[in-house]
Amino acid sequence: MVDVTVEEADVIDTIELASQVRESVSQIINIENPTDQEVTIQASEFQCDNEYIEITPATLTVPAKAERGFEVHYRPLVASEDETCDLVLQNPVLGNFKYKLLLKGLQPSSQRSLAFKSALGGDLVQVFKFTHYLKKPTNYSVKVERIDMPGAPCDFKAEVATVSAPAAESHKGVEVSCSIRYEPFTIGDSRGVLKLSSPEAMEYTCLLFGKATAPQPQGPIKCPAGAKPAAVDFKNPLNEKCEFQVTFDNPNFSLASKLPGPLDPGKVTALQIKYDAKPELPRTGRMMVNTKGLPPWVFYLQGE
Repeated sequence: MVDVTVEEADVIDTIELASQVRESVSQIINIENPTDQEVTIQASEFQCDNEYIEITPATLTVPAKAERGFEVHYRPLVASEDETCDLVLQNPVLGNFKYKLLLKGLQPSSQRSLAFKSALGGDLVQVFKFTHYLKKPTNYSVKVERIDMPGAPCDFKAEVATVSAPAAESHKGVEVSCSIRYEPFTIGDSRGVLKLSSPEAMEYTCLLFGKATAPQPQGPIKCPAGAKPAAVDFKNPLNEKCEFQVTFDNPNFSLASKLPGPLDPGKVTALQIKYDAKPELPRTGRMMVNTKGLPPWVFYLQGE
């Protein structure tokens, strides 16, 4: 007489998976087939209550009296300490295989960056792209600030206040982008940081490096003779209200009307350039706009 008692399978192994946020880590688990028949196992036969665990390949065939390996992938989206979950394979031929997963999300060790270069008075837009892995849609709030003086005026600006990300349909995620404008208000180097954060505590950061050079000459501006002057838009690129002086190196050119006075930060005014077409004077010249000891903005003029 033989009495046989079959109990639930114990946990075969505890698998520790630790990775930096948004980086994938993997480990192989071997499945033994002690039967005399070939067994095909689908990755869908694995059950796990963590949706960011991925099993590959999709199908695995294990010969009789042999073993083959599945690969367990984990990609953490937020930093976490010692999160546990169960991974169970339920196969109608081989039975149940139970594993305990010990998961850990680590802070990223490196940070992305964007470099900008523009003349004072100009601007440059670049796109920061990142991968959204969450399997539901969410909104990221966008914030840009100076590194040296948080809260102070910054010459980096986000084009939008929020970025919408659709649900990721696979473990590869979905690409999302955010535009950053660099509009320097002083000559020299500046540094900032872009931060995107979601209600689910996911965060992306990018360092911003800007280099502003002296204003670049513009033109030639074609100035017709007669009553209708040529118009040139000029903006105060500084972060404070300033008085600007306009001078010409050829008296054949002049302002048709005076400047309205000190310009507010970012204020644009139209400089109306009058060409007198005096035959004894050259038909070309330069207009210089000066303020506060900065290099001048130079506009080359061409009389017609």
